[in-house]
Amino acid sequence: MKTLLTVLFSFAAFAVSHAGFEMVQELNQTGPQGTMTVQTVTKAEGDMMRVDAGTDVTTIINTAKKEIKTLMHKQKAFMQVPSSVIENAEKMALEQEAKMKDIPAPTPTGKTQQINGYNCSEYVQELDGNKMTFWLTKDLKGADKLLAEAKGMGNFDPFKGSVKNLSGTEGFPIRIEIESPQIGRMQITTLSIKEATIPAAEFEAPADYKAFAMPGGLAPSQP
Repeated sequence: MKTLLTVLFSFAAFAVSHAGFEMVQELNQTGPQGTMTVQTVTKAEGDMMRVDAGTDVTTIINTAKKEIKTLMHKQKAFMQVPSSVIENAEKMALEQEAKMKDIPAPTPTGKTQQINGYNCSEYVQELDGNKMTFWLTKDLKGADKLLAEAKGMGNFDPFKGSVKNLSGTEGFPIRIEIESPQIGRMQITTLSIKEATIPAAEFEAPADYKAFAMPGGLAPSQP
């Protein structure tokens, strides 16, 4: 449910078309609820986006139709979020975005580090008690285009919305570290990223998956 709420709150920012790409990331988080490590695979093509968090759960977003489906692979089932819930979350996301317009650019520290074979430079930023550290590289081929795609997703980008803070910097964020009183410490590392053509079938629930109701008795739509 926590993942679903994050998707809902961030939906509005992914309301534009994107070229196809595929990105693999590792997320490590240590906080009040313990320690978590998960590998995510994000695929985007046009108005469609798919996020596989580990092997058990997949989220599929259709921005043209304002639809979000969560697939539960072990249960061979899916849950579709009603459009009314998405519209309310979209309004909240836009209000939050308006508050973030005057964020100062991250500051370079002069530190460098090699991460996954890429030479990276460190930038830091503090906002409302949250500290963010960005390790940016200029070595990644097509980095500007790929970063523009991620920024276009706003809060729903694979970097948890933090790339919108990178105005005034150069390079692609190979690693982002976030320290927050609410979530603890989160580290997002990009393992690979490439342009790709994603088959349409990747954005559909398998034919043998059954629909089930959202918590609270909201009935899902059929695919």
